[in-house]
Amino acid sequence: MLPPVLTYRMFPAKGLLVVVAALPCLLVQSVAYASDSTAPSFASTETGLREVAEGTSAGTAIGAPAAATDPDPGDSVEYSLVGTDAAAFDLDDATGQLRTSNDLDYETKSEYSVKVIATDTTALTDEIDVTITVTNEDEAGSVSMFPAQLNVRSVVRATLTDPDGSLTSVSWQWAKSSDGTIWADISGATVADYMPTSVVEGQYLRATASYTDGHGRHIPEPDRRARA
Repeated sequence: MLPPVLTYRMFPAKGLLVVVAALPCLLVQSVAYASDSTAPSFASTETGLREVAEGTSAGTAIGAPAAATDPDPGDSVEYSLVGTDAAAFDLDDATGQLRTSNDLDYETKSEYSVKVIATDTTALTDEIDVTITVTNEDEAGSVSMFPAQLNVRSVVRATLTDPDGSLTSVSWQWAKSSDGTIWADISGATVADYMPTSVVEGQYLRATASYTDGHGRHIPEPDRRARA
């Protein structure tokens, strides 16, 4: 507490000396401190939309980085990834670059949703929802035979698989070869099942399929087997 201020007043006519004590006035001011840090922010032009082709190898960059800016001098921005599908991707915490963490298959799942969070040095944040669309690519089909051991008068079945699915207009052609190099079609052998006869005994067999899927007409690599 500050000491009082003494004021002396003389009244000569009355022979009086009066001492007046007065307390000093204190002015209390409130001081507001404004924050000098601004949160990072994603550009208004950032749509959060990304595309990646199915079958893309792990570690491949997906579009441009989901990057935010921070106007404060000296502030750095760090990125993190959350959301339902976050485990399917990797994120560079310094740049905001999304990458595949494993092969993605359109037929299994064609769209993923994640959230990228940008955090600056003062723990201020901004976030953006990112949708990754997996594009459908033309994947090769394959032909296989069963059983593996071919025998005369035992039915051999050829099967066709294609990851794209929706196969139509499937046709078959069996062929024979004495050396596994030069092939001749077997007359009438135009279905998936074939029973080798004595005519092809000691020959190599091959089953070729042709079919149509969502990407057009295909003839995959035929399955070749040892002598019947």
